Amino acid sequence: MYYNDEKTGVGHNQNGWHSPDPRQPESGAGQPAETSFRYSPDLSYHNRTGPPVAYGESRALPQRPVKKRGIGAGLVAIMLVLSLAGGALGGGVATLYLHSRNIPVEAAGAYIPAVAAYTPPAAEPNPVLRTYEQDVIYAAEKASASVVEITVNTQVRGFFGMRESEGAGSGVILSQDGYIVTNYHVIESGGEIVVRTEDGAEFEAEIIGVDPQTDLAVIKIEASSLPPVEIADSDAVRVGQLAVAIGNPLGTLGGTVTHGIVSAMDREITIDGQQMRLMQTSAAVNPGNSGGGLFDANGHMIGVVNAKGGGVNIEGLGFAIPSNIVRQVTRDLIAVGYVTGRPELGVSLVQADTPQAAAYHRFFGTGVFVHSVIRENGLMAGDRIVAIRGEEVTQTTQVSEAVQASQVGDVIPMTVERDGEIIEVDALVGEHIPESVRESIPQPDDM
Repeated sequence: MYYNDEKTGVGHNQNGWHSPDPRQPESGAGQPAETSFRYSPDLSYHNRTGPPVAYGESRALPQRPVKKRGIGAGLVAIMLVLSLAGGALGGGVATLYLHSRNIPVEAAGAYIPAVAAYTPPAAEPNPVLRTYEQDVIYAAEKASASVVEITVNTQVRGFFGMRESEGAGSGVILSQDGYIVTNYHVIESGGEIVVRTEDGAEFEAEIIGVDPQTDLAVIKIEASSLPPVEIADSDAVRVGQLAVAIGNPLGTLGGTVTHGIVSAMDREITIDGQQMRLMQTSAAVNPGNSGGGLFDANGHMIGVVNAKGGGVNIEGLGFAIPSNIVRQVTRDLIAVGYVTGRPELGVSLVQADTPQAAAYHRFFGTGVFVHSVIRENGLMAGDRIVAIRGEEVTQTTQVSEAVQASQVGDVIPMTVERDGEIIEVDALVGEHIPESVRESIPQPDDM
């Protein structure tokens, strides 16, 4: 559990931020370990008075440079629960090693906003001999300028009326002209988004596109000559290599550098009911780090930090979205405002397990029913889906799994009951377009 200190407002668990109370028994001595995963930023550091700000509304900001505004330290942790069997990690780290692995990288500014094929550059001819400490220093000096602090000012309704809540997170610069990647959960509350760069300048940002499925978002500031990050090929990352996290922990410590190793690849983690495949790291991650970068020894981004493990005696469990996913998602968000190529059937479904549940929706019998049709695909409202490819359907998840296993343009053979008659239908799989984006696309009647 996490609490807030009444005097300082700083969140901590019952034994402190990281150190377990020596007076408490180990988890194996009658005290079972508890593990949870949570997003790392806090979205309620302190409240302040001021006029409400409408979502997307611009507010003039001072010219650069601007003095840093103070941010309070009260924390409201967003806990994300998943059981995990833990184990002890051991082993030493060599003090001197040959850094000879040249992971392909891409300057983000080279592909934003164009959507171009990725061509790895030629490998550097002469690997350099560096100590572990020198690698951390090199990565920090190369990448720090590409990491920004993000503040989100949101109007919330309280007992005494509307008040302004201020939260914080991190982001990484993608292009010289101001495109920035961060986590969706950092900016999902809406309101005014303010970006502070390493040199102290502040800019108001607008949301370009969001993708809750991967917990990524792209925002933009009006700026020029920014230092874009170089993005590595995360498929070439190996377990055990150096990982350097740079971000804005607690919302007040922008530019903080922590280091560790890549602990695992392709971890399947469930956060808020959403299943994600993430990179695991032992680099320290704290509230406010979300949206910041995870870098290799060359200062190239291998992932975007988005979650941490929490619980009794839990340390060194940080997670990041692999850079190849970040590259693909941000390109689409910038180009068209959503992630392309995701399959969708284009219907809403109802699972009625009892006649009473079916009657509530004005259906007869039990089973999986089409409640409404978003776009033409061969199905009709009121259809009961009896089978898919000859396999009986009793759960809506069976339909979802069939769709996710398909590609845009495929047809799914279905047996449906329509008006009391059993018929065969080829349901067309379309492309998922978020409603907010769909509304902005001109319809035939508008052309």
